[in-house]
Amino acid sequence: SNQIRQKKFKKSIKMIDDSLVAIESEVSELSYGPMTKNKALKIASLITILEQANNEAGDHLPRTRKSKIFSIKQAMNNKVDNLQRRMSDGIKRSDFVALAGMHHRSTIILTHLKQYLTTRNENIIEQNLERLLSLERSFPHIVTKFTESSFMKSAELEEMLT
Repeated sequence: SNQIRQKKFKKSIKMIDDSLVAIESEVSELSYGPMTKNKALKIASLITILEQANNEAGDHLPRTRKSKIFSIKQAMNNKVDNLQRRMSDGIKRSDFVALAGMHHRSTIILTHLKQYLTTRNENIIEQNLERLLSLERSFPHIVTKFTESSFMKSAELEEMLT
């Protein structure tokens, strides 16, 4: 009787663990490609499920489960770090086309996945968003400089040809 309960318990734990492995796979799949609001919401809800399962049954689950949650968060932070490096480069180059998408994805991440970010990544996103806003405010100045530069080069070219 006690053995039967232990077998049922182990079988239940195995089923829970298998389900958690499937959830982890889904989070990994969702992490590929550009971040959308729907992806971010789904990832947040799946990570919450993983954390709740770990809190409620963690002592009975394989030890790797807790480290897997950590590695999922770490992978997400690595992706955010890469996005923010590209965003910072885009800001330096004033690449408004690339920045539009990065701004959108950064805002989604900050809005829906903030609780899983490292403080460092959270600060970098906020700094990049502030730098982008400052760049957008200076856009008329950039256009003026470009226009003046173009006209000067045209005038120099015309002068050389005449």
